[in-house]
Amino acid sequence: MKRFAFLAAFAAMAAIGLAQQSAPASKPGARSGKAPLSGQLDRMVKILHLTTDQAQQVSQIDQANRQAVDQFDAANAAHLKELRVMAEAARNDKDALAQKKATADLKALAQQRMSLIDKGEQQILGVLDNQQMAQWRQVLLLDTATRRFEKLGLAEAQKAAIKKTFEALAAESDLSVEANRLGVAKALEDDILKNVLTPEQRKQFEDSAASRPKKPGTSASAPVT
Repeated sequence: MKRFAFLAAFAAMAAIGLAQQSAPASKPGARSGKAPLSGQLDRMVKILHLTTDQAQQVSQIDQANRQAVDQFDAANAAHLKELRVMAEAARNDKDALAQKKATADLKALAQQRMSLIDKGEQQILGVLDNQQMAQWRQVLLLDTATRRFEKLGLAEAQKAAIKKTFEALAAESDLSVEANRLGVAKALEDDILKNVLTPEQRKQFEDSAASRPKKPGTSASAPVT
């Protein structure tokens, strides 16, 4: 298994999710590539009712992880730029082998960076008790599942309806299982499209989805009726 997203939307957050999550960033529930808390310590303290000791531990872990990630980024900035240039040149030259190698090297670098973030995430999770962990898992999954709708100007009543549906779905699933997290996120997205959005918001969402670059062999999502 891989990991869940502490959002950047804490994320995406890849997520998120609390168990490690293997979903790519384009799927519901995917994680972000940011340091564990991405500025959301206050939110975690408030929602999970962290003790003073827990909050201090989490803050120290988060700061240390940020520093480690920043150091990694600085040390690899020139190499990352070089790999991107090589990948672009390979695409322009239609050199499949060179493009494959550059892509693999970029992926390896990204995985090294993510391993640092994973370490911080796991340390933070070690501070939480089981109840806090389950609660935070729900917070992150709701965040990541609804991130695609943020620009639609949802009304408070719509947000409340989304939260109510999510809570009902989550109550019936073991969110420590990746397949269940993805299933809940997909079911929530379907419900939002069909039952929450106005026709104008739905069209805006579909137009935005259709305009996003697609990978070879994929197609835009079919309109919801």
